[in-house]
Amino acid sequence: MKLIVFGASGGTGQEVLKAALGRGHDVTAFVRRPEALDPIGDRSRIVTGDVLDPDLVVTAIGPQQAVVSALGPRLSAPFDTCSTGTRHILSAMLAGNVSRLICVTGAMIGLPASQLGWMYRLLRWLLPPSQRRLLADRRLQEKLILESPLDWTIVRPPRLTSDAARGAYRVGEDLRMGASASIDRADLAAFIVAELDRREFVRRAVTIRY
Repeated sequence: MKLIVFGASGGTGQEVLKAALGRGHDVTAFVRRPEALDPIGDRSRIVTGDVLDPDLVVTAIGPQQAVVSALGPRLSAPFDTCSTGTRHILSAMLAGNVSRLICVTGAMIGLPASQLGWMYRLLRWLLPPSQRRLLADRRLQEKLILESPLDWTIVRPPRLTSDAARGAYRVGEDLRMGASASIDRADLAAFIVAELDRREFVRRAVTIRY
């Protein structure tokens, strides 16, 4: 499968690259700073650019068969980077007849309060204004995907770790996220890449945790 990963230089994005290459996919890494990437394999290429550039996004997505978005908010970037970038990705996918999208957001973004433990609920109240704007942007990002006609899957992880992958985790739409909930980035990436082929959660938003 020809796959492009947005946000490929981040911790989750780099794990997705490794997992996809390990399963034999042809992978394109879309990054602003290619120097931040770890070395990647022969079945890969790097596109340097900004997801806020719609023309470049169209060109990058054109030859692909699937898209993974691991975009994350950056305080140094415009506060609407995730939603604007996602608009460009969705538009380019529709224009290029690319239907499969997996997007990583977060447990605090889309889950109802009934599924969140006290820590997550408290954090929603304690966030400073700058973080609230970023959270609102991520919610808009999800809304755009949920309303799109694509074959999307939204993945909402809790606290991400960089420990050794366990190879076993829970995935579902009704999982509760307490203060101890976590998932290693390598296991998150393994799920994402497996889901590209398995298509068990098409047009569903799921959480993943140990």
